[in-house]
Formats: sequence, C-alpha cells, structure tokens
Amino acid sequence: MLALDVSPQMMRLARERSRQYAQSEFQVADAVLWEFPVDHFDCIVSIATLHHLPLEAMLTHMKDALRVNGVLLILDLYEESLAGTFTTLAALPAAVGTSNRVPTSVYSLCVLSPFTDLAVRN
Repeated sequence: MLALDVSPQMMRLARERSRQYAQSEFQVADAVLWEFPVDHFDCIVSIATLHHLPLEAMLTHMKDALRVNGVLLILDLYEESLAGTFTTLAALPAAVGTSNRVPTSVYSLCVLSPFTDLAVRN
C-alpha cells in the first residue's frame, strides 16, 4: 500500500493510524508532480483531492497507473459538467460497492487513515 499527500502532517497521522499494516509506504508528494508508474496498481483511491487538481490530467495518470482490471475509487466533490470527463477518461470496470473486487484492507485503511491518495499493490 502506498499513500501520498502533500501535507507532512497528514502523512505523520496516516503512519500513526496504520502501524498494523506492515507493508505500508507513505510519501509526502504533490500528486500533480509525482510520476505515476504505468500498469502498476491494482486499486487507486482518491479522497477529496481531485477538485484541487487538473482533473483530466490526474484521471489520465491514475488510469494509466492501474493494471488491467484495476479499480479506481474516487470520493470527491461533484459537478455535473465534469461527468463526461469521468466517463471518457476513467472508463474502468465499475467496482464501487463490490467488496469482492476491492481488497478488504482498502476499506479498512480508508476508514482508519486520513489518506488523500492511496494505491494498493499486490
């Protein structure tokens, strides 16, 4: 599991709340500047982040970073005018609400930790 946030304070808090997850990595990083590895993650979670960033570029980076059949979970503010952007750029299999596609640890980490962006590698 890799967690990114631009805030050192949020990363400190995330580390503290996630001690039980031994293979967790925490990076203080700007998601806009961070180099997303291509075809690398099984799941990417973005929580309350995308409305601060260039949406199309970020969705493209996240989509490219997902492995085949990867899952992109987004919790953010919604504007109806952006709906087409999500459909076009993130055309990924719908997995929201299907726990059999998303590792249990993702749900646990999202509840326990104040991650801005989180990605799961298997």
